[in-house]
Amino acid sequence: MWRCFFTPQWRYEQLESRLSEYERKGYRLKRVYGRSLFLFEQSLPKDVTYLITYTFMRDSGMKQWDLELLHNNGIQIPTSLFTSEEYYRLPKLDCEVREFLKCRSRYLLNVFCQKIIIGLIFSITIWLNLRTLHSIPVLHYLALILLVSGVVYIGWYIIGLFLLLHSLHSRQ
Repeated sequence: MWRCFFTPQWRYEQLESRLSEYERKGYRLKRVYGRSLFLFEQSLPKDVTYLITYTFMRDSGMKQWDLELLHNNGIQIPTSLFTSEEYYRLPKLDCEVREFLKCRSRYLLNVFCQKIIIGLIFSITIWLNLRTLHSIPVLHYLALILLVSGVVYIGWYIIGLFLLLHSLHSRQ
């Protein structure tokens, strides 16, 4: 059974709950394609926990958790080549998950700040070059489209940053 779930990074916990609910209904996650396409197979209903780790640009910030999840009888779900998320299915956990969620939230806060800075550099560079491209209309309009895209990108991660901060403070 195929399912498509679009989930922003600041809502990983909702996706993990949804995957765990599918498992309780008898549908086990078999594979993940990209960030949104999930393949399930029928299985015996089980009460398990799904957890997602994220790696930004081959960073090793979450690697210790990848190893810890595997050490705690976690099963890594196969994903497509070009994804930054790793999905794990574990026996029902309670206490250790809380520490993992705090660590992942802090890691994502740092990643979002980095993405906002990258977006600002990208947008400012285009904005500064916009005047020189005014004489060539096609390049001028292309630069405008890129500038708007950069602003949307920055706005997306600023929203995510505040929502992640809110969830982190409400958890404490």
